Parts: sequence; C-alpha cells; structure tokens
Amino acid sequence: SIEQVRTVIEKLPNLKNAYILGNPDISVDTGFCNVASKEFIKNGKKVMYSTSGYNGKEIIKKLTNGINPDNIEYVSYSVDTLDSNKLKFLKGNPRITLEEIEDAIRLLQRKKY
Repeated sequence: SIEQVRTVIEKLPNLKNAYILGNPDISVDTGFCNVASKEFIKNGKKVMYSTSGYNGKEIIKKLTNGINPDNIEYVSYSVDTLDSNKLKFLKGNPRITLEEIEDAIRLLQRKKY
C-alpha cells in the first residue's frame, strides 16, 4: 500500500533509490508502481525499474506517466532469451515478442529515460 511505501521512506531516511522489480508483469499493478514511484520521488529519491518487457510500450507509458526522466535512475530489461519461441514459453505468453520489448526500449530512449 502507499502507506507502506511512506513507512519505508520514514524508516530509511538515507535511502537514495527505490528499485521496483518485476514490472511490468501480469501479477504487478503498474498503476500502483507509478504512484509509489511518485511518492519516492516526492521524498527526494530516484527510482529504478526492472522489467520483463511484457506489454511493451503500453506498460512503460503507464509506469512512467508524469515522471520526469531525471528522477529515473534506470530501467533494466530481463530478456531471458533472444529465441522468440523460447521467450514465449519462458514468459508464459504466446503473444510476447522481442519487437515489443525493443519498441519499449526505443520509447524510453526517445523520451530521454
């Protein structure tokens, strides 16, 4: 909850970066990750994300909505394989493609994240 995020910020005053893992993923609430990121940023922290690339640009747009690129330390991608068939199997999603991951990375670059 956002209250738990505030508690983390309060209990760790020397925290410089918040690392948000596993987003975007079908089990992660991207909207909440965006709100939590803004709370960390409001309190002088930078955010970092690690993502599988699931849903490509659409998730990245939601995740970074309203966040200045200067407040994002980095976005890393965990691409398990460059083999399209293996990628679909490993991610459990027959629709995921390397192209959608590349498109999301290009979007981040264009927007200076």
